[in-house]
Amino acid sequence: MRFNEKELSMLAYGTADFESRLLHKPPGSNLKFREVYRERWCKLKGNFLFYCRTNETGECQEPIGALLIERCKVQHEHTVDKSFAFSISYPDDGDRKHYFVGASDKQTEQWVMALTQASYENLQTNLAVLRAKLKKLTGEDPLQSKPILSLKQQQLSRTMRGYAAETPQVAN
Repeated sequence: MRFNEKELSMLAYGTADFESRLLHKPPGSNLKFREVYRERWCKLKGNFLFYCRTNETGECQEPIGALLIERCKVQHEHTVDKSFAFSISYPDDGDRKHYFVGASDKQTEQWVMALTQASYENLQTNLAVLRAKLKKLTGEDPLQSKPILSLKQQQLSRTMRGYAAETPQVAN
């Protein structure tokens, strides 16, 4: 996949949609003789999950990786050696998974839900469902009907109608 490193870095340092500290184990870390989970500050921004090195206070120091949350499987992992674990895997990667561990069941559930809802594919599905509901209620496809006026256009339209009502009519 091609990407602009500068734009991706700016995205990583921006305000996150969801973020917290998690333990992370990347794919290929199957060494049994040492602990391979590392503490990372994880930030979900749009459909990107950034994981960062942490500083002394446990906050994001610098991004060290990013996962595009598209065409992936996010699931709870009850078979790993840690409680409150979940994984992200991609169909093209076989059995390779990124494992993450939260501090509680609640935190893990929040991450799984946020990641599941973050994909563009999910947003498209939600748009189609809402569009169908609106069409059923109004009889019109909301995206095919009149263009939606911007807030400034609406305010200007109201102002102009008010001005026209206040202007005295001159009789001929």
